[in-house]
Amino acid sequence: MARMALLTAALIVPFFALLTSAAFDMSRPDNVAMYWGQKSKTNLSLAELCKNPNVNIVPIGFVNNYFANNNSMKFNLADNCDAQHFACQALEPDIESCQQQGKIMLISLGGGDQSDPWTFANKDQAEGFAKLLYNSFLGGNDPNVPRPFGKAVLDGDHLNVQRNTRIDIDLENGNSDHFDEMIAAVQAAAKGNSDSKKYWVTGAPQCQRKEPHIETALNTVAFDALFIQFYNNDCGLEANGDMSQYNFGAWYTLMQTSGVNKGMKLYIGAPASASSGSHYVDSPVLQKFIDATWANYSSAFGGVMLWDAYGAKANNNYDQQVKHILTGLKPAGAAAAGAAADQPTATSSSAMDTTESNTAEATSDVTVEADATSIPNSETSSPDMADLYRRHRAQHGHPHEGLARV
Repeated sequence: MARMALLTAALIVPFFALLTSAAFDMSRPDNVAMYWGQKSKTNLSLAELCKNPNVNIVPIGFVNNYFANNNSMKFNLADNCDAQHFACQALEPDIESCQQQGKIMLISLGGGDQSDPWTFANKDQAEGFAKLLYNSFLGGNDPNVPRPFGKAVLDGDHLNVQRNTRIDIDLENGNSDHFDEMIAAVQAAAKGNSDSKKYWVTGAPQCQRKEPHIETALNTVAFDALFIQFYNNDCGLEANGDMSQYNFGAWYTLMQTSGVNKGMKLYIGAPASASSGSHYVDSPVLQKFIDATWANYSSAFGGVMLWDAYGAKANNNYDQQVKHILTGLKPAGAAAAGAAADQPTATSSSAMDTTESNTAEATSDVTVEADATSIPNSETSSPDMADLYRRHRAQHGHPHEGLARV
């Protein structure tokens, strides 16, 4: 869908560009998240990444797994540090510098290097990992637990009076049973430590509905944002702009019908380069997906997640192109009214049936073409979805695969 404008569009300044960018704001729709940590530090250091004004959120990946038998975790940051032995203290000043520049820093759980499925067998295991996570990366101070990043606390935006710690769930193997108990235990550990920070949680699900690995968490954990992976999947982005399989609407339906996630933000997850994953699209095509999504789901739309920072840098600073698109978004009412004015007779019976125009949050009616701008809302699934995903991954590569092994 081409971006439409009102007759008075010449007088409209993109309103997001007028907002301050000094501090992170989850309510904005122009945030850019980029994963870091799975390629060599010679390609892009964390300090260099955080000087980039186009990135707002940096998920650091990954804590690949938890082993309950000895209360330990597997940590992988390629050659950026000796993560295997938790010797990443040299990154402490970089993390603190990132935070001082208003970046949200996440610790990401899961990722591509999961030789063993991530599972919590019971509540006790979930709570055991929560305490380890809290003391390793967050606000804990147990002297018996090593802190990979030294004194640096992954506590989000230092410019905000109430700082926010973030945990990103990106399981590619295993399941998310008992993750609600794990998150509750992190919050309990913070409370017991007189830690007044607000702890936020994000997730990076595959775009399939139902999701093969974190479906349980999607129905039990209160997420603040989802970085939906619209790549390496049949429901992914298409280079020709075809939206017949693009199912953002299904995720909006999940959000609206969820008992715990009605207020979360949904991000379009995309490869940052052709080598970063299948379903890469160049920025003009990505803009069509962004515009169509914004026109129909503005209250839920949070921005774009890119896998990953290294690919974006190598691809002519793809993140800069994406940020330019996002900051150029017009107010939701103007975009929707412009689209309706340009397409007065177009209707769609499959693509946008469940949009904000059909809910109490609607600001105007939305009409769209039934072809390229179609966003299907089906929630088809099968018992073999996880097996289908693994076969697809074998053909196309893993969505979040680290190049280095530790």
